[in-house]
Amino acid sequence: METLLTVMGWLAVAALAWFLYDFVRKFFAKRMPRERTENVNKDMY
Repeated sequence: METLLTVMGWLAVAALAWFLYDFVRKFFAKRMPRERTENVNKDMY
């Protein structure tokens, strides 16, 4: 039972970390024009 709780805890932490990482990445993509030009280059090729 304790191992199940530990696994659930790690999954919750990993999900939260991934959510924060995705949020910060989108936030900086809006702020920095360099990211936008890289995205345009990806669309062109």
